[in-house]
Amino acid sequence: MVFVRWQQQDARKRKNDERDRWETEAGRLG
Repeated sequence: MVFVRWQQQDARKRKNDERDRWETEAGRLG
């Protein structure tokens, strides 16, 4: 199902965005 695959990709992208934000926060805090 295309919709399911799209949902999985969206969830994976959101997880990556979350991790990137955490790494940015950590980098700014030192």
